Amino acid sequence: MRDKIAMIAFFILLVVSSSLLAKESFFNHPLRIEPASVYTKIRVDANARENREDNYYERHRGGTLEGEFSFYNFAIKGSAGKSRLERSGTSTLDMYDRFMVGLKYGREYGSTTGAFAWGLGLKGFSRIRNFQEYKKDTQEQNLYLIRPNLSLGLRLLQFELQAEAHVQTETNSSFRENTLQQFRRHYQGGVAISYGFGENFRLFAESEYREPYTKKVDTKTRFWNIYPGFSYQIYSGGRLAFSYQISMMKEKWNDDRGGRISYFHFF
Repeated sequence: MRDKIAMIAFFILLVVSSSLLAKESFFNHPLRIEPASVYTKIRVDANARENREDNYYERHRGGTLEGEFSFYNFAIKGSAGKSRLERSGTSTLDMYDRFMVGLKYGREYGSTTGAFAWGLGLKGFSRIRNFQEYKKDTQEQNLYLIRPNLSLGLRLLQFELQAEAHVQTETNSSFRENTLQQFRRHYQGGVAISYGFGENFRLFAESEYREPYTKKVDTKTRFWNIYPGFSYQIYSGGRLAFSYQISMMKEKWNDDRGGRISYFHFF
C-alpha cells in the first residue's frame, strides 16, 4: 500500500510542478530505447506479446504508467505497471510489475536544424512479490534490479539517430552475493533511427540486443529484436505511437512477437 501511495504522490507532484521548469527537447522520444534527453512527461503503454512453440503458448498483456520530471539538466522518473500472464493448460495470473525509480542527467547542444545530446542514468527496480506460479529462468523475483545506462543522440533536420547501452545486475538488500546465490547480469545495446514527415508524423526503426554475462546461468535472456513503428502528434504536447516487435534470432522466430501502443504527454 505504501508503494502505491508513493507512486500516486509522485505523479501528482509531476503534474503540478512540471509547467514551471519544463523545456522542449530538440529530439523526439524513442518508442523503445532509453532517450538521450531528459523530459517532463507522462507516458502510458499497453503491451501484448506471445511466445509460441508447437502446441505450447505463453501470452503476456499489460499496461505501464511512467512519469518523468526534469529540472535543468536532471530528471527523476518512476513507473508502475500491471500484467496478465497466460500459459497453455494453466489459469491466468494478474500481477503487479516491478516498481521503478530513476535519476538521469542529460545535455543537448545545437538547434532545431542540427543537435547532439548525451545522457547518463541509473534505474532501480523493486522485487516481484506474486510471481511464484509463473517463475521463469529469465529473472529472480525476490531480488532487486539495478541498471546504469549511457545514451547518445544526433539530429540533422528531420533525421534522428539515438543509441543507448546499459548493464543490469540483480542484487539484494545487502548489495552483495553470498555463497549460495549468483546474480544474473547482462549487457544490452539499442539504436533508434527515425525520420519526421512534417511536424506530426514520424517513422521509427529501432533495435535492441542483449547478451548475458554468464551464459551458463542466463540461458534464456539473450535476444535480438527489431521494432518498426511510428508516432503521430494528436495535439500540441501529445503523441500517440505504435511499435511492433520482431525477433531476429532464428531460434526465436516464433517467439517474442508483440506490439505496443504508447501515449505521451509532454509538458
